[in-house]
Amino acid sequence: MRRTSALLVAAALVVAGCSSDDGGSGADVTAGGGDVSTTEAPTSTTAAALGAESERYADLALWHCHPDKDDDACDAADLRATSVDAEGTQTPVEHVAAVDPPIDCLYVYPTVEYTKPPGIQGFDEPINPLELITIANTFARYSEVCRQFAPRYEQMTITGYGDEKFEEYFAVGDEQVTEAFDHYLATENDGRPFVLIGHSQGTHHLIRMMQDRFEGEGGAAVRSRLLYALLLGPTGWLEVPDGEVVGGTFEDVPLCATPEDTGCIVAFDSFAASHPPDPDDPRQTRPAAGMVRACTNPADLAAGEDPALLGGPFLSSSTAGVSTPNEVWPGYYSARCARDASGQPFLEISAAPDDGDVRVDAVLDRFGADSLHVLDPNFAMGDLLDLLAAQSAAIAG
Repeated sequence: MRRTSALLVAAALVVAGCSSDDGGSGADVTAGGGDVSTTEAPTSTTAAALGAESERYADLALWHCHPDKDDDACDAADLRATSVDAEGTQTPVEHVAAVDPPIDCLYVYPTVEYTKPPGIQGFDEPINPLELITIANTFARYSEVCRQFAPRYEQMTITGYGDEKFEEYFAVGDEQVTEAFDHYLATENDGRPFVLIGHSQGTHHLIRMMQDRFEGEGGAAVRSRLLYALLLGPTGWLEVPDGEVVGGTFEDVPLCATPEDTGCIVAFDSFAASHPPDPDDPRQTRPAAGMVRACTNPADLAAGEDPALLGGPFLSSSTAGVSTPNEVWPGYYSARCARDASGQPFLEISAAPDDGDVRVDAVLDRFGADSLHVLDPNFAMGDLLDLLAAQSAAIAG
């Protein structure tokens, strides 16, 4: 059932990434229906300033993952996995949640509702089970390195990106993600280093929140606590001047350029090497003059345009004999920040097995015909966990 669920969410996300018309604004949203207004219960007290408490997000029902929540979605996730090496040997991957980790992770999930017309997926509607499946597949494993926070928010529908009311719909999620972050700062942070993690629509909301809360002199204090912003699958929403790590979307928060960097951003849009982005595809975001789409290589932040082997992609199980929800193929896939035909960067994923490797790729052609957007977090997960673990150990001393 878990394997089937993982494949279902992957297929749904591929449809989302392939079918949205974002008008240059990105490519993934939630489908909901109806009015833009948020529900009356729970009552909203929008955070008016950085670090303000929120009446809405004081309610643990508005968090999928929270240290004080009994029915925590991250704790409930089935995180069993199997490592399959070049000789086909299968080894269980141990998952151990950290005890009193020194860092926090706040996650904003991507679009999970694709069946409704342009609008909002409201709090008054039943929770979409894909929210929980997505959290299990892309965030729950971070309990190895951090305390986990994952607020719910009223998403815009997938079709909303191309709708005339896009800004009206999208503003709902913008407000709530910012409100949840402010509430976290006010009630849970206490000066702790934190990591922001988003994917697709979640990343889009985090970008806008960071522009509002992290930039300029007024954002200096919160920037000092930022360990990383993992802004995965930004679909072109994050731009920098060509050859630079800062400027464009952010003036004060740079892209990570070495594994030792902190207070920085990891961002990429992944495509199979056999199916690079088509610059003539109207769904591809056109950066401003002199700007390029951000690309940092999670396999090696200092690699630039050189390929590096991905250490631990967590993908849905496909190898005969593997019964766990996920399997890991270390040293099989490589990643590099390549350029498309128009000179725009993207994260190019290739199968790079050594001679004699018995593993046979079942992912790139299956999911990469248009892009690997759905698997942005999964290909990078092992490397990002290692990155956070190293910084967590350094902080803990």
